[in-house]
Amino acid sequence: GVSRPLTMPRHWRRNVGRLVRLGLRDSGDLVGRIETADDTGVVLEIDCTARRLAYDAIGAARIQVEFRRTDEVEV
Repeated sequence: GVSRPLTMPRHWRRNVGRLVRLGLRDSGDLVGRIETADDTGVVLEIDCTARRLAYDAIGAARIQVEFRRTDEVEV
Protein backbone atom coordinates (compact mmCIF):
# COMPACT_ATOMS: atom_id res chain seq x y z
CA GLY A 1 0.00 0.00 0.00
CA VAL A 2 0.75 3.67 -0.06
CA SER A 3 1.94 3.77 3.55
CA ARG A 4 4.70 1.20 3.00
CA PRO A 5 8.22 2.58 2.49
CA LEU A 6 9.99 2.30 -0.86
CA THR A 7 12.90 -0.02 -0.12
CA MET A 8 13.67 -1.88 -3.35
CA PRO A 9 14.18 -0.77 -6.97
CA ARG A 10 10.99 -2.58 -8.03
CA HIS A 11 9.00 -0.44 -5.57
CA TRP A 12 10.34 2.72 -7.24
CA ARG A 13 9.65 1.41 -10.76
CA ARG A 14 6.07 0.51 -9.83
CA ASN A 15 5.46 4.07 -8.63
CA VAL A 16 6.85 6.07 -11.58
CA GLY A 17 4.75 9.22 -11.96
CA ARG A 18 3.79 9.42 -8.29
CA LEU A 19 4.79 12.01 -5.71
CA VAL A 20 7.28 10.86 -3.07
CA ARG A 21 8.73 12.34 0.13
CA LEU A 22 12.14 11.08 1.08
CA GLY A 23 14.95 11.74 3.49
CA LEU A 24 18.53 11.95 2.28
CA ARG A 25 21.12 10.16 4.38
CA ASP A 26 23.50 13.15 4.45
CA SER A 27 20.99 16.05 4.57
CA GLY A 28 17.30 17.04 4.76
CA ASP A 29 14.11 15.93 3.09
CA LEU A 30 12.95 16.18 -0.53
CA VAL A 31 9.57 15.99 -2.21
CA GLY A 32 9.43 15.18 -5.91
CA ARG A 33 7.75 13.17 -8.62
CA ILE A 34 9.37 9.89 -9.72
CA GLU A 35 10.34 10.21 -13.41
CA THR A 36 12.35 7.02 -13.90
CA ALA A 37 13.88 4.28 -11.78
CA ASP A 38 16.43 1.58 -12.53
CA ASP A 39 18.56 -0.86 -10.54
CA THR A 40 20.99 1.81 -9.26
CA GLY A 41 18.86 4.88 -8.60
CA VAL A 42 15.93 7.12 -9.33
CA VAL A 43 15.32 10.38 -11.20
CA LEU A 44 12.99 12.78 -9.42
CA GLU A 45 11.39 15.92 -10.80
CA ILE A 46 11.84 18.55 -8.09
CA ASP A 47 10.62 22.08 -8.88
CA CYS A 48 10.68 21.38 -12.65
CA THR A 49 14.28 20.10 -12.46
CA ALA A 50 15.35 16.47 -12.86
CA ARG A 51 17.64 15.18 -10.10
CA ARG A 52 19.21 11.72 -10.06
CA LEU A 53 19.71 10.03 -6.72
CA ALA A 54 21.41 6.73 -5.98
CA TYR A 55 19.45 4.41 -3.71
CA ASP A 56 22.26 4.35 -1.15
CA ALA A 57 21.88 8.15 -0.69
CA ILE A 58 18.19 7.80 0.17
CA GLY A 59 16.92 7.07 3.67
CA ALA A 60 13.21 6.56 4.28
CA ALA A 61 10.89 7.20 1.31
CA ARG A 62 7.11 7.11 1.12
CA ILE A 63 4.53 7.84 -1.58
CA GLN A 64 2.44 10.95 -0.91
CA VAL A 65 -1.30 10.63 -1.29
CA GLU A 66 -2.71 12.97 -3.94
CA PHE A 67 -6.43 13.38 -4.29
CA ARG A 68 -6.09 15.49 -7.41
CA ARG A 69 -2.89 15.98 -9.41
CA THR A 70 -2.45 19.47 -10.78
CA ASP A 71 -1.43 18.16 -14.23
CA GLU A 72 -4.69 16.16 -14.47
CA VAL A 73 -7.04 19.05 -13.72
CA GLU A 74 -9.32 19.80 -16.67
CA VAL A 75 -9.54 23.41 -17.73
